Amino acid sequence: MKRNLQRMMVWAVAAALAVGMQTAVFAADTTPVAATSTATSTISVNGQGEVLVKPDLAMVSLEVEHTASTAAEAQQKVTDGVTSILAAMQKLQIPEEDIVTSYVSVSPVYRYDDNGTRTQNGYRAYTSLQVRTNDVDHVGTVLDIGLQAGATGTSGVSFTLENPSVYYGQALREAIRTAESSAQTIANAYGKSLGDVIAVTEQSSNTSSVDKYYAEASTMNAMREDATSAGGGGSSSKIAYEDISVYASVEVVYGF
Repeated sequence: MKRNLQRMMVWAVAAALAVGMQTAVFAADTTPVAATSTATSTISVNGQGEVLVKPDLAMVSLEVEHTASTAAEAQQKVTDGVTSILAAMQKLQIPEEDIVTSYVSVSPVYRYDDNGTRTQNGYRAYTSLQVRTNDVDHVGTVLDIGLQAGATGTSGVSFTLENPSVYYGQALREAIRTAESSAQTIANAYGKSLGDVIAVTEQSSNTSSVDKYYAEASTMNAMREDATSAGGGGSSSKIAYEDISVYASVEVVYGF
């Protein structure tokens, strides 16, 4: 009996100690911890970069349009004109794959009398060709020869870059340098040193193209007549062009 009583007292003491330890641990876990982190100041700036490049690719538009009493006849006249243009371009060493048919149409032509009555008056066939050339300094020759060969008009010449991504990389580096310069100025104004880059966002990119158009139909006819009378041996039309603008913009966040 005495031995059992001693065992019970030991268990009671052990249980009391266990409860005390759990209470102590719980109290330690719930003790607030003082904040140790510090806020970091940042600078957010925008940077722009632009590179001006001489165009190295020109697209010449040549149009062939004819009317006839039947659709087949009108289309045949246009086909003959296109065939003649392709042969002329081949003599200029422009490969056939660089000449693309961009639009084809055949439609009825209507005439209206004084009373507004509509009467069909034949058919009109139309084809537009896009001639690609890297010889941008002599693009006027392509236009003149095309008009001489059978083109009845043109919607103009456009200049662009064959591989703008090369120059975009230059514009992007310039945009980053501009952003860093702005951030450095801001940090200096606060009497602090510029820190590391935290984030960079590419905002926009753009490559402009330059278009040259001939607005007057009479100008087209005069050019075609001059080219024909010269037999292809006269001086070619001079078509001026401007530099192509390649643009990049970034947003950069710095610590300071």
